[in-house]
Amino acid sequence: MGGGDMIETVTIEGSTYQTNEHKFEAGTPRIAEAIGWSAALDWMNTFDLDAEHSRLVNIASWVAEELRAMGMSVYGRHSEDDAAVVSFLHPTINSEDMAHLLDARGYAVRTGHHCAQPLLNRLGISGTVRASFYVYNTREEAEGLVKELKEITEKFA
Repeated sequence: MGGGDMIETVTIEGSTYQTNEHKFEAGTPRIAEAIGWSAALDWMNTFDLDAEHSRLVNIASWVAEELRAMGMSVYGRHSEDDAAVVSFLHPTINSEDMAHLLDARGYAVRTGHHCAQPLLNRLGISGTVRASFYVYNTREEAEGLVKELKEITEKFA
């Protein structure tokens, strides 16, 4: 399919459009996006995703343990069945402030209710800081995050 398949006829008096689904397919197909998607799938297929998931959950579990040892509240089980995500709160530093402090040190985290307001209401909190780990993250990066959190705690708490 190429550009122009949505038009049946064009005249000075007017235009008529295809009556089937082609009338919604104006312009060139998303060729670049399809090529990019194919490359992304090729890259993802280089991983043993089960082993990678275990590696990432181990990293998240380690980070959670370290944060608990620093006196932070950590939410979630961090078991093999979970995503490699650590949601936490510092006892004295606001989550938004924590995110800004980490951002200034090169670490991207999310803050807020993470579309889980009923759970957060039940826990009696308004939001958390969330660090997520994926195939492009290393143990060294997680160690760096923990190091920065320790320094932030020492400096600001």
